[in-house]
Amino acid sequence: YKKTVLMPVGIDTDLFFLKKEIVREPHSILFLSRIAPVKRPDLLLEALMELKRRGINFKASFFGDPLPIDQKFYQTLKDKVKDNDMNDCVQFCKGIPNEQTVEIYNQHKIFVNLSTSGMYDKTIFEAMACGCLVLASNKNLRGLVNDRFIFEEGNLNELQSKLKDLLTMSAGDKHEYISNFKSIAVNNSLD
Repeated sequence: YKKTVLMPVGIDTDLFFLKKEIVREPHSILFLSRIAPVKRPDLLLEALMELKRRGINFKASFFGDPLPIDQKFYQTLKDKVKDNDMNDCVQFCKGIPNEQTVEIYNQHKIFVNLSTSGMYDKTIFEAMACGCLVLASNKNLRGLVNDRFIFEEGNLNELQSKLKDLLTMSAGDKHEYISNFKSIAVNNSLD
């Protein structure tokens, strides 16, 4: 529309930034969201199970709480981790207040967001600002980030492949992409 004004996502880069004093867990993957079927943590867990079968080293953290209606779904995820002997590489953590997430982002190398296209999830940009490599299924990011960081919504094989790629990416490539992501986050900040 003629009167449309594009607004930034609105993250606070005074709060969300790369904290160099925090040591990132090598090969770490973060899922930070409400635990619900619509957020697709089950898809990420399936991808992680395949990576483990292939001998890919990682540590994944799922931060978030389910609503009462999703409690059974949450328990199913936890049971799947236990049944597949993944307790050593996958952990579930309670949800935390937004102002505490900056520490969590800074402790992880890769942030995975499986939200549907059509909306910008602020966590994507918060993770970018904190120096995470971001892997998302949101098509709205096309043209904003390299296609290396976008996978087709619901495509398990592509998610596995791109996660493996990010887990084995060279340090030089990581540094370049993290720098680009921080610039994108700043351009979508409250500033």
